[in-house]
This record gives sequence, structure tokens and C-alpha cells, in this order.
Amino acid sequence: MKYFDFQGEKISRLGFGLMRLPVIDGDQSKVDYDKVEELFMYAYDHGVNYYDTAFPYHNGFSEKTLGKLLTN
Repeated sequence: MKYFDFQGEKISRLGFGLMRLPVIDGDQSKVDYDKVEELFMYAYDHGVNYYDTAFPYHNGFSEKTLGKLLTN
């Protein structure tokens, strides 16, 4: 992984976006956690440490999903 130096922190040049996550039954608020966890762990294991999310993504569930991933 290549990194940028940002105020003394190494930030991965490649980020993991949480705008379009796998969902269940086409419902944007029903994030398929198992699939997202697999994608997230692959990125994390390969050095990604920049995650892009915002409240409107998946009706607020992208941030909740990221929080759960980071605390497990």
C-alpha cells in the first residue's frame, strides 16, 4: 500500500468508500453486514486505513456499519 503523509499520519492512498455497499432485497437501509465485513477485512488486511462515509449513505447505516466493523 502506498501512503500519504498527512500532518504526521500515514494515510492510505486508496480509501474504502461506504456509499454503495451490498444490501439485502434492494433496501439501502439493510446493509448486508457479512458481505461488507468480507470487503472491509480485505481492504484492512491490505493496509487501507482511510474510510469514507457520511450520514446520508444507506440512510445512516453506513456509519453504523463502519462503527461495528471497527469495534469487532
